[in-house]
Amino acid sequence: MGKSILLLCIVFALLIVPTVLAISTDLKESYNAEETVVIQISGNILENIEKTRVDFRRGHVSVPLEFDIKNIEGKYYLWFIAPKNENNYSLILENVVTTVDGKVEEIDFIQNFSVSGNGVDYNINPGFIVAKEDFSISLFSFADNDIEVPISYLEENTALINPGKNELKFSIKNAVGKQLFDIKIGNYVIPALIFGEEESAKAKENLPNLRFRPRLIQSTILSGTKGEVYPFEILSEQEGIITFEFDYNENIFLISPLKNLEIRNGKIIEFNITLKNPPREDIREIIYARYGNKFIALPVNINITKSEESVVTPYLESDFNEISLYYCSELKGLQCSAGETCNGDLEQSLDGSCCVGVCEEEDSAFNWETAVGWTLAIVVIVIIVFVFVKYRKTKFSGEKDFSNRVKSAEDKVKRKVP
Repeated sequence: MGKSILLLCIVFALLIVPTVLAISTDLKESYNAEETVVIQISGNILENIEKTRVDFRRGHVSVPLEFDIKNIEGKYYLWFIAPKNENNYSLILENVVTTVDGKVEEIDFIQNFSVSGNGVDYNINPGFIVAKEDFSISLFSFADNDIEVPISYLEENTALINPGKNELKFSIKNAVGKQLFDIKIGNYVIPALIFGEEESAKAKENLPNLRFRPRLIQSTILSGTKGEVYPFEILSEQEGIITFEFDYNENIFLISPLKNLEIRNGKIIEFNITLKNPPREDIREIIYARYGNKFIALPVNINITKSEESVVTPYLESDFNEISLYYCSELKGLQCSAGETCNGDLEQSLDGSCCVGVCEEEDSAFNWETAVGWTLAIVVIVIIVFVFVKYRKTKFSGEKDFSNRVKSAEDKVKRKVP
């Protein structure tokens, strides 16, 4: 009896593991009040997680927290300032597009955490950095006296922190090229993608000379299906002629044509992938196109099902052009956070809107001045209208009084005439 129960538990665990591992984070079970929390989100995330999809709740009630989320070099980072009140909370990522049991699905990810009544000496804001120019990090000290905080960026040093808000300034002057740092500020470690001066001078990163279209082949077929064909294309973005060759599992696939594998700038060559035999299990393969000492990769994920309703090949139902964009990192761009505007070219990428330039904070002073200007204009107009109405009323009243006086005088004259 005991062995049967144990076996059932093992089978159940194996069934639920793929779902549990679809998305995961390194969120801890408990944090101190007003602590800065920095976590990484892991998993096969197929669509950019926008800030609007992140929510924090206490029970069923949303709790407004200061936070941000960003894709940095293919990894998702989320930071937030923990609530001040001791309680149990939930982090919710809504409508995340991922794979569950090898199938593309849209899920809601929920993870619980608690906040203790213990406060922190200080917190920082923001919890990650993406910078092409000198930047600063705010540190708020809850202490009533000055404290020293160790800082590690390009070198080790110590900052004297005053009670309240402090601005820690950092320079990219000595950063060479594009680098991912771990900036240590006291008890906190935050990721920082820094574009050094040499790297920032370039408008765009050199893009791949060749591209696959689509970027991923995802399909679900019936068990026993043979001869399934998947078309794809290769595009060239380099001057001259590029000669390339395919590297793939020839026991599973047949690629055609395989002659004259040369391509000119701006040209497109069409190919077909054919399954040689009915697959007995799900296929997870990568097809490489190699040229010189470089290569590009095309992932091929084919799932087996016994249900005809589950048969689908999403990319064949879409326009190839809709799935042929670059990733933002390939464009050497940044995804601006809420409250930031793009000072440069704003382009579409596989990650969403991509700023090929610098993300800058919105100029709130301009909006304030505009609002004040409109307010003054409205006040002036109201005053003018008030004076005009007052003047008209006074004039009309005076004219009426004068008419009455003239009429009264005329009446008196008429009474005196025999």
